[in-house]
Amino acid sequence: ESFLPEIKALDAQIAKSPDDAGLLLERARLFTLAGRPLLALDDCEHAMKIEPASMRARIQTAEALLDTARADDAAKLQVSKSLARAHDQHVSEQALRELGDEDASIRENPGKAEPLVARAKTLRELRQFVLALADARAALGIDDKSAAAHLEAAHDLHGLDQSKEALTHAVKATELNPNDGAAWHYRGVLEAGRADFPAAIESQTRSLKLGESLEALRARENCERRIGQVGKADADLKRIRELEPAKE
Repeated sequence: ESFLPEIKALDAQIAKSPDDAGLLLERARLFTLAGRPLLALDDCEHAMKIEPASMRARIQTAEALLDTARADDAAKLQVSKSLARAHDQHVSEQALRELGDEDASIRENPGKAEPLVARAKTLRELRQFVLALADARAALGIDDKSAAAHLEAAHDLHGLDQSKEALTHAVKATELNPNDGAAWHYRGVLEAGRADFPAAIESQTRSLKLGESLEALRARENCERRIGQVGKADADLKRIRELEPAKE
């Protein structure tokens, strides 16, 4: 009942603009929060017919399908049951807003890679690696020199357990933008995952030269210990304790 005033207000707006996908998705969101997934599904499917390329509509439709124990149908939309939920067991409002904004940006900028990379990141945070990778690859199809697109593809492929191809993209990302410490760190993580510890140490060192971080220090320390560089590992551990004494 607490949602009824908002639902009724949207009813009136939808009656005037029945083909406004945004309004339908807003009402679907309220139905989802109110525990009425079948009503949410009706609105989501209508929204998808109006805007078939809308990733927000796709994710909300899949959420409603999962809420009605129809994981197989959600999978047909390439949305897995590992869909990330917030503390209230629903997809977060922030993620849906971001997807909506990114959908609009992609429509308005069809020749730009950046909006696709942004949407891929949001989808990855929702643990939807197949859809995220599709956007990353679409971005690379527009601009294969985009370091951000290569790095996103690396994250998505890693999420799909394709570490060899992920590392190829991570290497490309660092070649295209050698001043990105986060890219060097992630490259090192992938190299360590493939047991190339000397390369991983070099990558984490490059990352740390660009900006000190506990994540890179911990990763380098672990790799150093794996290949017997105890002195260097102890030095890194000492620095870690200096930066975060309360947790060590």
